This record gives sequence, C-alpha cells and structure tokens, in this order.
Amino acid sequence: MKRRYVLILFLILLTGGRTPGVARATGDAAPAPPPMSERSWSWISTRDGLAPGAVLSLATAEDGATLIGTTGGASIWEGERLLSYGAGSGLAEGYIGALAATENARWVGSWGGGISVLRDGRWTRYRADSSSLPGDWISALAVDDDDALWVATYGRGLARLKDDIWTVYRRDDSPLPSDWLTALLPDDGGLWIGTERAGLAYLGADGRWQYYDLPFPTTTEVTALIRQVDELWAGTPLGVAVLHPATGRWRTITPEQGLPASRVTALAAGRDGGVWIGTYNGLALWREEQIIPIPHAGDRPLHAISALAVDRDGRLWAGVPGAGVAVSAALNLPEIERLPVVLVHGWHGPDSDRLEDSEFWHIARWLREDGFTPYYATGISPDNTLHRNAQRLREVIEEARQETGAPAVYLVGFSMGGLNSRAYIESTLYQGDVRHAFFLGTPHRGEHLWQTLLLWERLAWTDEPSALELLPIHAALFNRVHRNPYRVPYTLIAGDAHEEPLPLLFRELPPGDGLVSVWSAMGLDDLPGEHRLTGDLHAWGGDITLLGVDSLLHPRRTYDALIRPHLFGMGEMPTEIDEFGPYAPPEIDPRTALRSGSILPGETVTLPPIHLEAEERAGIYLRWHGEPPEFGLLDPTGRFIDTDRADDLDDVEFFELDMAGFAAYTLTDPLPGPWRIVLTADDAESGPTDYVAYASVPSPVRLRPVTDREWYHTGDLVTIAATLDHADADEVTVEIHRPDGLRESLTLERTTGADGALFLGQHRLPNQEGYYGLLFRATGERDGYVFERGAEKVIGVAGDGARLAGPTVLKTDGELTAEVGVTVRRAGHYLAAVTLLDARGQEVTTIAHPTQWLPGEKTVRIPIDTTALAGSSGPYHAGEVLLIDIHGAGLLLDRAP
Repeated sequence: MKRRYVLILFLILLTGGRTPGVARATGDAAPAPPPMSERSWSWISTRDGLAPGAVLSLATAEDGATLIGTTGGASIWEGERLLSYGAGSGLAEGYIGALAATENARWVGSWGGGISVLRDGRWTRYRADSSSLPGDWISALAVDDDDALWVATYGRGLARLKDDIWTVYRRDDSPLPSDWLTALLPDDGGLWIGTERAGLAYLGADGRWQYYDLPFPTTTEVTALIRQVDELWAGTPLGVAVLHPATGRWRTITPEQGLPASRVTALAAGRDGGVWIGTYNGLALWREEQIIPIPHAGDRPLHAISALAVDRDGRLWAGVPGAGVAVSAALNLPEIERLPVVLVHGWHGPDSDRLEDSEFWHIARWLREDGFTPYYATGISPDNTLHRNAQRLREVIEEARQETGAPAVYLVGFSMGGLNSRAYIESTLYQGDVRHAFFLGTPHRGEHLWQTLLLWERLAWTDEPSALELLPIHAALFNRVHRNPYRVPYTLIAGDAHEEPLPLLFRELPPGDGLVSVWSAMGLDDLPGEHRLTGDLHAWGGDITLLGVDSLLHPRRTYDALIRPHLFGMGEMPTEIDEFGPYAPPEIDPRTALRSGSILPGETVTLPPIHLEAEERAGIYLRWHGEPPEFGLLDPTGRFIDTDRADDLDDVEFFELDMAGFAAYTLTDPLPGPWRIVLTADDAESGPTDYVAYASVPSPVRLRPVTDREWYHTGDLVTIAATLDHADADEVTVEIHRPDGLRESLTLERTTGADGALFLGQHRLPNQEGYYGLLFRATGERDGYVFERGAEKVIGVAGDGARLAGPTVLKTDGELTAEVGVTVRRAGHYLAAVTLLDARGQEVTTIAHPTQWLPGEKTVRIPIDTTALAGSSGPYHAGEVLLIDIHGAGLLLDRAP
C-alpha cells in the first residue's frame, strides 16, 4: 500500500491539509460539449451539503444521477437535490474511492470498510468477515452488461457478485496477474483490469486472459481506464497510454505534448471523441490530437484533479481536492437557508463559558465548514432552574437572530441542554423562532442509571436546583406540563454503547450511553419527533471520547447522519441503526446501603463491610468530591486488591473516570462474605475529600420502597413502606434527608402483607418545602450469609405560596386564551399549565406558562397559539390545570379538577 499512501500524502500537502485520496472514474460517450469559453461552470462543495472531506471518486448513472465519493462519505446528485451519506447512515466506514450505479442500486466501495449498496432508501453492507468479499480495501467497482458487480481490491484480488453468488479471482489460484488492483472497465462482454504491479489484463467473455505491459518501461501501475471509440486509454504515473486492442499497439501522451503533469489521476470520455485527462497539476482535454489545458472552471483554479466523469447530458464532473466538484454546466442547486445554530451545553458547561472550551468544539467546526454560524448559549447555568435558563436561551436566540437577520435558528441541546431547550420551546416563553431542535443524550424521563449518585450529590455536595431537575420525579412533573404545543420538529438521539473495548461496567448496564438510558433519551412515547439510535457514549465535560469509544458529540458520523441532513433540507435519512426498541424502563441491579464520609489528607480509612451473599457478579462503586483518593478492596480472606493488582486478575476489573470523580471495581466471581473498601488520601494540603460508596449485585433480593404518594405539602403525614423480594429482613430503617440538610431516622415496623413481610412507618413533614431524599436500608440473612440492601425514594413537598382559585375559563376575544384564577400568598416564580381538550374530550395539548407574581388574587391569562390546535376541532375546553412553584426545582402546588 506504499504507493497509494504516497499519492494520498501528496494530495494532502497540495490542498493544505485537507484529505483527498486516490480516485478513478469512467464515463460513457456523450454529446459534444460546447466550447469551454461558452460554459457556465457550477461548483458543489460541503457548503452545498456535499459529503465532508476531499472528493475521491465520481460515477454517473443512466437515470441522470451522479455519485460522489469523498474522504467522509458519499453524495448523490439526483438532478434537483443532493443527498449525502456517511457511516452513521449505514454506509461503510473509510474513504469512498470506488463507485458504480445501476437503475436501482448505488454501489459504494470504501478504503478499509468493504462495500455498501443503497436500494430502496436503505444501505446493505458487505464485509470480508461476513461475506465472500475477499477484502475490505476497495479500489474500483464496475457493473457489466449482465448487471454483475465487479470488485477490485487492493491486495486481495478480484471478485464478481451476481445474484448473491460471489466468484473470487486471486493470483495464487487463477490467471489474475496481481492481487493489487487499481481500475476496472467492462468492455465487449469482458473486463479490463488495471493493476498496480503487473500492468494491464483483459478477461474475455470466453474466459481467456490477455496481458499487456505498459509502454513506459519504468512503471507497472494503471491509475485509470476508459474506452473511447476503438481505443483503450490508461492513466499511469508517467502519462497516458493508449492501446489499440486489435493490433496491440500503444501510443503515449506525456508532458512533452502539453499534459499538465505526468501522473494521471482520472480519465473521462467526451461524446465528441475527446478525452478529459485529470492530473496532479490540473485538467486537460485531448481533442483532435492535441492537448487543451483547462486551468480554470469559471473563476476558480483547477489546480489538481482527483476524479472525472461525464454524465448522460454530456456534462463534465471534476473532483478538485479541497474545493469540491466542478461541473461544466449550470446546475439548479437548491437554496440553503443558513440559519444560525444555537448550541446548549449539558449539566455543567466549562468554567470559561466559552464555546472553544465546551463539549461542542467539534460540532462547531463542522458547522462552520458547512457554512453555518454556531452560537454558544452562554449564561446557561446549573445554578439556575430550567425556566430561568429557558429565559436566557430566549435571549441568546434573539441575539443570534439580530446579528444574522435570520427568522429562526436551529437548536442543538446536549444532555441537560435538551431539557433547557424544551423548557423554552414548550412554554409561552417561545417566540416561534426554532426551525428544528436536536437533543443528544437528553434525559427526558430523568436520570435512572445513576440516580443513587445523583441524589447523593444533591443531598450532600451541592445546592444546584439542576441536580433535582434531573431526578425522575421532577422529569415526570416536567413532562406533564411540557408537550411541544407549537409542533417544533424534534430529533431525539440516544446512545446505546455496549461493545468492547468498553469495560464490563458499561457493557452490563441497561441500554444507554453509559449515563442516560435509551428509554429516557428517547422521551415520552407521545413526544413527537424523529427518534434515532447510535452506538455512542455520553460525553463528560470537554472529554468527547472514552476508552477509544466516541461520544454523542465526537463522531462525525452522528452529526453527518442525524443533524446535517436537516440543515441542508435533505430530510430524514437512513441511519446505522434503523430498527430498535421498544425500550422498557431500565431495571437497575439491587444495591447495598451507602457508605459515606470524609477523608483527610494523608489518611487511610477502611469502610464498614459490604456483605456479598452469593458468588454473583458485583460492582463496587466510589464517587468522591475533592482530590481523588486511592481506592482498594479487602476481600473476605483479607487479600488486598488495588488498581495494579486488578490488572493481573481475571475476575476483577477496575475503571476510573477522574473528571467525573468516579471509580468502580467489577467482580465477576466474588467470594461471598464481607468486603471492605480501603481509601487513602494524598498528603497534599488540599482539604478533605468527601466520598460515597456502595455495591450492586444481580440478585433476586430487591428492596422496594414506596410512599402513599409522591407530592405533599408541608405538615402532611407521609406513609412509608418497604417490601423485600425473595428474602426476609431483620430490620428496615429509613434516613430522611430534608432540604435544609438535616437528617431524621425512622425504623419501619414489621407487619404481614398479602405477599409476605411489609415494613411500615409514618413521618410528619416539617415546615420545610423542597425535595426529600429517603434512603432505605434492610439487613438480614439468606442461605447462611448476611445480606444488606439499600434503596432510595424521593418525594416533593410544596409550601403554601399559591393556590388555584375558581374554575379555568377559555375565552376567544380575537385569540384563544385560558384564564386561570390564582391566590398568591408569597411573591415568587410560578408556572401555570392548562391541558386543552377538544369537543370529544380528547387531549389536544398542554400549555405551560412560567411567570412571576406578587401576593394577591390573580387572573392569569395564558395565550393559546393556533399552532397548538392543528389537527383538532373545537369547541375547546380546559382539562387538567397544574400550578407549580418554580423558584427552585419545580414543586407541585395545586391541581384541578
């Protein structure tokens, strides 16, 4: 492969770092083109939606389509629109250097990724490890008159595919002169084969082989092949070699005759008998025994040519590294509305609040390359509530529109940024200015996979309201009142990363991106939108890869397949994973109770034992706040396991994620009995490190906590209960964490329920509103071993800041409004939400109205945009009305009816 890499390197240097590669293309005879001086050249580039990277290959189809292969994917010009595909669309990975087309199939060969074929809007892959394709490094493709596909590989010979049957030719077991192939050309029922190391060969229709040495004694490499009238034209590193097959005689065309450069990269046959010749140093036309240099296409230079083709209308298509495709005619390219793209970061953005330091830096670069202006939503903070961030997002969007004059924007929300975006779009804050919203790894249903650690973060380490807004209880309330009433198109993107080289910890989680479950990221079943699945991980801060696995924000394939087509008006495109789900709520393994505390610099602490009662896989997790401690284990025999020892053990795997303050041991065959966590803090003067730890086991013994409801008011009596599956407990206790940081303990009384032991208790809520965390702990014995189980429950407790007052009335004074009566006792931020019902009593939508009130009796007028009524018929009336306190994470105050 040395010569091919030399060629690629040359073009990289020639185009200032852009990455083109080898290309070859052929074209059938076409009508004589008008003189070059009369031509109106068109250019197609990434700013028109062309697949990213340098153009490598071109091919034309009888139906008028033109196929374009690049270093980043493949595009198809259909006469009125351009469609682009990448690995995320189901296309083979790798540079696309080979193309072929039939009436109902588009064949694409990649450099290292095998072959893909597009039929009926879907891609099918052929790989050497899953088919009879001899190799994945595809150098040329061709379709013969029998509709058979011929495949040239680099180093693995020749293959033919017909009616799903492969025929393979290798140098070792056939007359094929070399396995290192470069070009193919069906001709007269046979096939011309260009090689890198053995010149030219012809496989006749009768099965006979013929061989031709090139007329240049110092080269054996063929770079391109075409047939023009009764001659075969071959590109080489030293010029053009023209063969008259009937006589076997050669003639040559070299720089001495005016060729722009000796190395020929592409050839195409014109309909007037001329031949287009692409070289490293530009384009030329051979006509009437002379070379005509073509230095420009319109006002742009043709400094190097990577591919050529002539379509059925006689138009020349020329691939130009670093510039795109030049077409020798005016094309009716679609107008691209280049709206600004507003990027909304996840839970914690960079301290600098700058795009360059955020997780979006790759996407921003790709947007700029495509001609779109990215705007980073500054001022979005975890210290703000969703609706305060929504207000700030409204301001950012307005700033972007004013600077660009655009009527609307695209929104890309990553993780919690998607919730901040929805809080804007799905409320009366919305100004009708979002054309399309993309949500990547957004926990629409809340955080389930790591709810325990998220809850502890809020209870012990932070007072950010956003930590509470990520909890499932808040997500459920949020989704009750946010229903996309203005019909903004959504694309919801979820990651499902479970493949190696990810550690076992990630591979055995429920479907998700390592942080957010697919079930949550796909949103509610009735949340309209395009739902897409990838194999990507979440991203943690500015780190967009983990253990060699791409995140939702890094792989170009995700942007190209799921975001870029909408920006360029291509609509919904096929994806790598077209069929999935339905996904169920994630079932998390049972866990032990929590161990928590602080460790001082230079100190070593051994935590209370964690009892593992069976030889089943277990995970032992540590989360810290401060400097990372050294994390080791003592097994029941007293053997010490640290991170170095874990590397040498087959049944122990260690994983650490410093930027998240997280580490874990996965034990695949643990000894039953007490395991102890040993933590050692660095002796640097950095202050204490806080920690929390627990273990999980895939056991049938599960502690199930419950309360009589989820939403309360201060002073209410809460009934608390717990049951235990497949075991009995000696004791069940509950630690009640109040919003003010105080803790109260409760031991549940054992009773007998219908399904066995039931543990019950009651707790009178203090005059303290907010979210309460209930941490349960059960202990007992099973099969001769001590066991321990932990679980958590979160309840919301509202104060008396406001109440609904009187019925809700719909009025139509020029516009439809809902009038809601409210009694406000305490000034603050509130949200009133009205569900609209149609004439049959069916739900139409819900309108959320965030506002700020002073004390007093209020009549709140909630405007209802006609967009929200699309597809329904009146008369309308009000259904459920909710009143929510949003001065912090939302608390349900009142509801009617």
